[in-house]
Amino acid sequence: MNSTFRTGLSLSLLTVCTLVFAPFLIAEDGNRLLTGKVETGEKSTGVAGATVSIPALERSVQTDRAGIFVFHRMPVGNFTVVVSGVWFEKQERSITIQDSSSESRLDFRVVERPVETRPVVVTGLLREQELDDSPLSTDLISASEIQDLGVATLTEVMAEETGMELSYGIGRTQSAQVHGLSDSHVLILVDGQRVTGKVDGAFDLGQIPLHQIERIETVKGPLSSVYGSDALGGVINIITKKPDQSAPLAQVSLTGGNHGRWDASASLTHSFESLGDDDNNLSLALYSSANFYDGVDYVLSDNFSEVPGYDRYDLSLRSLYSIGDKATLDLKGSYYKDESEWLEGTKFNLFRDVANNERLGLTAALDWKLQGEGRVRFSYNHSANDHRLREFTKSGFVTLDNRNIENYQAIQAQYTRLIDETWLVALGSELSDESIESDRIVSNREKYLATAFFGEGSYYADEVTATLGARWSHNSVYGSFVAPKVSLMYDAAENLKLRLSYGRGYREPSLKELYIDFSNTVGYRVVGEPALGPESSHGFNAGIEIDPDEALSLKINAYYNVVADLINFYRTGEDGGRTVFSYENIDEAVTRGFDVDLSWQVSELLGASLGYAFTNAEDGEGNRLAFRIPHALNYKLAFSFDELKLRATIYGRVVDEQPVADIQSNRDIFSGVDEAQDLSVPAHGIVNARIEARLFDDLQLFGGVTNISNVTLYPYGQLKTREFHSGFRYTFH
Repeated sequence: MNSTFRTGLSLSLLTVCTLVFAPFLIAEDGNRLLTGKVETGEKSTGVAGATVSIPALERSVQTDRAGIFVFHRMPVGNFTVVVSGVWFEKQERSITIQDSSSESRLDFRVVERPVETRPVVVTGLLREQELDDSPLSTDLISASEIQDLGVATLTEVMAEETGMELSYGIGRTQSAQVHGLSDSHVLILVDGQRVTGKVDGAFDLGQIPLHQIERIETVKGPLSSVYGSDALGGVINIITKKPDQSAPLAQVSLTGGNHGRWDASASLTHSFESLGDDDNNLSLALYSSANFYDGVDYVLSDNFSEVPGYDRYDLSLRSLYSIGDKATLDLKGSYYKDESEWLEGTKFNLFRDVANNERLGLTAALDWKLQGEGRVRFSYNHSANDHRLREFTKSGFVTLDNRNIENYQAIQAQYTRLIDETWLVALGSELSDESIESDRIVSNREKYLATAFFGEGSYYADEVTATLGARWSHNSVYGSFVAPKVSLMYDAAENLKLRLSYGRGYREPSLKELYIDFSNTVGYRVVGEPALGPESSHGFNAGIEIDPDEALSLKINAYYNVVADLINFYRTGEDGGRTVFSYENIDEAVTRGFDVDLSWQVSELLGASLGYAFTNAEDGEGNRLAFRIPHALNYKLAFSFDELKLRATIYGRVVDEQPVADIQSNRDIFSGVDEAQDLSVPAHGIVNARIEARLFDDLQLFGGVTNISNVTLYPYGQLKTREFHSGFRYTFH
């Protein structure tokens, strides 16, 4: 697909969405707005993340980075408006909305400095928990922080996180490693649910559309006590946006850049109040996007694409039906499709590889509040992905055509109850069915059935929060496993928190690792090992969080993981001129290290953050594990000019040399040598910059450049070269 056609398609998408939105926009010509600003200090600095609510309407919004809030479709009448936040006292003011008023304004001034409120997180525990009060160290990335980066994919977002490393698969997929544990040990969730689409044993982060993300929660350390298999190293939970009454009616955005980059997205939300009963409300949201990229080829003469191009499309519909404050029904359907292309081989034997994914998803969740302090939740999740890989010769002849169809279904029930304000108990069960149909496995079809029971109890005191949980799982192939976890948080002083946790993790071998039998045209074969056993681990984490004053925060987290029966991908020998790879359990691997995160609000104009990660990963014989970065440093400077409605960001990363075990590639492409080599990705640093301007509160213009110094890594690392981008985002009210 050429760039001209992509540009036309992107603009056509925006035009169609605008035409679809038009009837809703016209219908809202009587829209009455309530706007205002929450500010502090003599210079009237806006307070970001403050909660502004109208109790009589059961509606609330949060202020943006400039402290601005907007309520749409306000009814006529007298209302009390409440503003609240962690670092200032709650305030109330009254206002009268008249029928003749198209816009009313109400401003608030609070005493404390502007900071984001401590949000509620859901990952790591079986319940909602304020981030500040969670006994597990949880990292959070907000939608506004993602916007600050201006990147095209979730992979690039996660690369800026402390303790996070990127992994690159044979199929040019990009996934995440945490604390020295591989991508297969990091569970990727969307709204707390598993999704299909693994390639090379890990989920490709590039498949998650950025425009739908409300926030990203990352918990590092074993969480098999909550999520079961694959959560041995940690969990990345992508929380998507919910439709609600405070959401804008519609939003469209378009970003363009070099290398054929085009990112177009559109969303439409609408709410229906007082359906059947005054307390019943329905909110609907439609999200869509199209993303294009031509890819990057460092050296045309080597017949190898370092960063492949792609076309990606997604569409999702979500509904939220609430029965007062008693029950909420959340339904979501999604569709995703992509195509990526790259070159492979030598100048004498050149191939063009084309990979496709097509995924359908359906989730349903019912939350019901019981009398007293109890609640029950039922959920259903179905995800199906069709992956296809084709290989073409220079003349267009198809030499390889593989299909891989994954299906995953799960039903879960959970009961939670608060007892005497000091004990919270959660109990639940889960039934799941996972299957795969593939040309790459011996029998063409295999499946897992799994049953799980889990529970968690938490004790709350003035200075101590303690949590004990466990999960019993039974797999139809591997039998039973118990994964306990215990965590403790101690408020040692007003500005000092200590956290300790221990957990067991486990991972069942994937169906591919057990049964794959795949031969590649360029000279290698991968054979599964049915005798593989599951991996298990003991994980220890200890952290300290210090807030010496309101402008400064320091968080240090140390970890130690011992993994038994680690599944290793290794070279077994030769067969008919092809290099043969397979899988084996090795005795033990150990990862240890620590992360340091420092954030500092230097002034009203400048905020700074710094993250350092040290990682040491070895097998049982003391040999360094490949594809781990010993030292990594992330940094970010954010400049806010509220009066000019400008925000500028400079961010980047500096990393140490990374060892590479060159066994997963056709080495003839790079060196012509057929023996395994000790290679490494050299130490390097990346600098990026972005600026955003807000016009009329509805239109945002932005632009930036990534990889300013044009660092390239060959043949590993797959960094994009220098990229410029610019675009706009428009919100309809």
